[in-house]
Amino acid sequence: MTLSKRDFLKTAGLGLAGAAALPAVGASAAAGDSASPDQPLTSIIGAAKPITVQERLARVRRAQALMAKHDLAAIVLEPGSAMLYFTGISWWRSERLTAVVIPRSGEIG
Repeated sequence: MTLSKRDFLKTAGLGLAGAAALPAVGASAAAGDSASPDQPLTSIIGAAKPITVQERLARVRRAQALMAKHDLAAIVLEPGSAMLYFTGISWWRSERLTAVVIPRSGEIG
């Protein structure tokens, strides 16, 4: 089946119009499930707990097990979410190399 350019644009326009209507439908359905929209949101920050050193070490051990399974010698992490996930270090990118190396076995460096 071939589509002309005109038919393609019509179909794409209808798809975009439908996609634009979906958030409104979802929002009205979600509003019906909750309390009144005038009720303020409650904070959940107090229930958040910091990640422990043991949990970070467990993450590293899991990564090392996967490296052994897939025959990888090491993982190099640059600053960003992966470095934060494995080490808890929040750093920024710069022109100088800042990285964490997770070897297949042993301590990270």
